[in-house]
Formats: sequence, structure tokens, C-alpha cells
Amino acid sequence: MSARSPSTTKVSPSCAWRERPSNSAITSVNWKNLKLTQGEERYQERSRQIDGELAEIAAQQAQERATQAAAEANLDRRQGEIDALYRKLESTQKDGDTAELELEAQRQAVVQAERELQEAGYSEKIV
Repeated sequence: MSARSPSTTKVSPSCAWRERPSNSAITSVNWKNLKLTQGEERYQERSRQIDGELAEIAAQQAQERATQAAAEANLDRRQGEIDALYRKLESTQKDGDTAELELEAQRQAVVQAERELQEAGYSEKIV
């Protein structure tokens, strides 16, 4: 049997590039890997930015809800005050109307008393 020595083994040129990639192939793979890594970094950074913005929006919404709740409570309190003032106005108007009716009745009584007094004076003069 003949033993082959390692130096006598021939590798065909078409198989050589498959066994060991060329520098340009390595550079291309590295370049693609770098682009993918940078893309992943940009994605992660943008995701963190979006998460931060969403947290800020949620905080603003919570603040706006609290402000709205305070405004609604203030509105309810003011509406209660307005309702109380309307009731007081109605009561005052009724009291005013009643007082005016009483005043008119007293005026009528004064007019009636003056007439009666005049009639009594004329009656005494005649008698």
C-alpha cells in the first residue's frame, strides 16, 4: 500500500474557498453582523424612548384626571351654592311680595280710616 503524505494531497481550487472563506467574505459577514447589531441597538433605544414617552403620557393622563375630578368637585360645590342662592332669592321675592301686599293693605286701611275720619268730621259739623 502506498501511503500518501500530507504534502502530496491536492485540493482542487473550487474546494479551497469553501474550506476557508476569503477576507472579503469575512468582511461582508462582519459588515452584515455590524449592521444587524446596530439595527438592534437602534430598535432597543427607540423602544426605551417609546416606553418613556408612554409613561409620561400615562402620568399626564393621571394628572389630567385628577385635575378634572377636582374641577368637577368644585363645579358641584359651586352648583350647590348657586342652588342655595336661587332658593334664597325665591324666598326673598316671596317675602317681598308678601310685604308689598301687607303694605298695600295698610295703605288701603289708612285711606279707609281717613275717609271715615272725614265722614265723622262732616257728620259732627252737620249735627
